Amino acid sequence: MLPPISVQSPCFPILSLVRRFDLSSSGGSDGIVLQKVGVPPSSARNVASFSDRVDLVLFPCKLGDPAQPIGWPQTNQQEFTVMVNDRFITSEFPRCPSRSASHRTLAGMPLSSFLPKGPDGGIAAEAELKILVVRRGKWTATFLLAWCNVIEPEVIIDRTIARLLREPLSTPAKANEWDSASSSASAAESAAGDSDIDVDSGWVDDKADNTHNSGGRNGRKSADAPNLPNGTAGDNGVQDGEAVVTLRCPLSYGRMKIAGRGNHCSHLTCFDLLTYLSASLQSNSWNCPICDGPVFIGDVCIDSTLQAALEGLDSNAFSVVLFGRDHKEWRSVEGATCGSDEESVDGCEVMMVEEEEEEINQQEKQQSECPSLPLTT
Repeated sequence: MLPPISVQSPCFPILSLVRRFDLSSSGGSDGIVLQKVGVPPSSARNVASFSDRVDLVLFPCKLGDPAQPIGWPQTNQQEFTVMVNDRFITSEFPRCPSRSASHRTLAGMPLSSFLPKGPDGGIAAEAELKILVVRRGKWTATFLLAWCNVIEPEVIIDRTIARLLREPLSTPAKANEWDSASSSASAAESAAGDSDIDVDSGWVDDKADNTHNSGGRNGRKSADAPNLPNGTAGDNGVQDGEAVVTLRCPLSYGRMKIAGRGNHCSHLTCFDLLTYLSASLQSNSWNCPICDGPVFIGDVCIDSTLQAALEGLDSNAFSVVLFGRDHKEWRSVEGATCGSDEESVDGCEVMMVEEEEEEINQQEKQQSECPSLPLTT
């Protein structure tokens, strides 16, 4: 029985399961031996054009539960050793986040580089495969060996962005079976309980730091502006009910190019979609960097309001004011086109240098206009 599509890696869709074995706490090692790996299943011949090859892939799962992905331990922890055909694997492990990631997909390790190739460039059907996993620490796992399609992350990102640009924001992303399944899984997790983490997680600008939860656009919790009397304005002309939101990505700390968020997220702030997809495909963890909720690849969407602000404001603008019903309208922050005081922006630095040069020129001009006094003895 295959793992649910919702937990399968977008880079390694599973075609068929070859073997399963457990690395339990009672034994120090375990593995499998195949006299012949055989040929991939016939369905592999009809794969979509965006899959460039088929490979044997090894996945770790929670001990006894193949439907629960876990990440590979950090290699410097020396909790285990993997040997494939008498070769120790030292640098092929997928990168996994050091922090806890509660929303994961399977972290696959392709094995074709350890096996002889056939005439077609794929794994030779007569190839022998021997896998041995030795446990040194307390780490336990159930391993799955499967034939998988291999799709490069760049292809997945390009296809996802192209799909989102064709779809309206209000339409849930359901491009294929994988997307639909992952969307349903994250919706169920969201319904089970909301995150206790503050919705802005420090990514609403300091000028609107005094935030409270209220009904936001598309049912999201919005970040209110500081408490002010009706009709009055705070710093930078921010009115009551408005929110100053950053245009920086919480992952790259740079200005976003495409404003993304999860379909089920309730915060006003966003992350850069390209950065998020790239990081999640590498780490196999799909936690929203703002609210820590589940945002799988089928749950991402483009925020039309912040995207319009990104395209409409100058490239040196790092924050925007959201206002109106459900905060669907935006305007620039008065006197803050170069971001906050702590941000280092090239445009601001140029302005500061020009002001310093002008001040020096004024001082030199005043000194030259002052009459020189004769020296007296």
